[in-house]
Amino acid sequence: MVAGRQSRRFGVFARSGEDLALLTDVIADYDQRDELSYARPRPDTQKGWNSEAPVEPNFIWIDLPYHNRLADDARAGLEEVVEALGGQVDRLDGADNLTNLVQVQQVIHDYEIVRHLEQTFTQHWDQVSDTLRPVIERGRQHSDAQYEDALGVMASAVAYFDEFFHDYDAVVAPSAPGQAPLIADGGTGDPIMSTVWTTAGLPCITLPLLVGENGLPVGVQLIGGAEEDDRLMRTARWLLSYLDIA
Repeated sequence: MVAGRQSRRFGVFARSGEDLALLTDVIADYDQRDELSYARPRPDTQKGWNSEAPVEPNFIWIDLPYHNRLADDARAGLEEVVEALGGQVDRLDGADNLTNLVQVQQVIHDYEIVRHLEQTFTQHWDQVSDTLRPVIERGRQHSDAQYEDALGVMASAVAYFDEFFHDYDAVVAPSAPGQAPLIADGGTGDPIMSTVWTTAGLPCITLPLLVGENGLPVGVQLIGGAEEDDRLMRTARWLLSYLDIA
């Protein structure tokens, strides 16, 4: 994703929670040249991972319309995880304002990629892939007013989740529709399962808890409150221990 006013978020991969926490702490720092970097203490993810949850965490599963894209094996596995957590998981029907964040993210993404790289796209249009061309064409149609409106909706989502995580330690969600597809069949895959959370600026961690019918991992995603990566890591470790996977 092109860096812009929407975000400068990053993700890391690691073999273990300890490694993930270490890597995150090492690369997280204040950059005075970055208008979205903040000059206040970062969450200590290593401390979070190594901490014991003071009480059993509260989780929530939010039913969202795009969950109909889940593969059967992923859906069944996620349901088993939710059932294993029993009364610690509340279920909620996703409101329209959450679902609408998918379109909001697309407007921001398409607008920003065109504004940042318009000269390059124009000069080298014959080299732009068939996959990227529709994105560029959509971005060219978005007005400044539409972009500003989308940023306003995104800000409202951030404020909503600030309150939301007073009651819950994490959202349990799919990280992808299923197993990783073959490049020939699906490219790099469908990012829809993460769009709402990343648009709202929330930290996420994907745990390879499930196995699909082809023997490939299927991730279970935990989403925490903004700038509460340490709390999320603590919750993730608790979940692994609870499921006897750690």
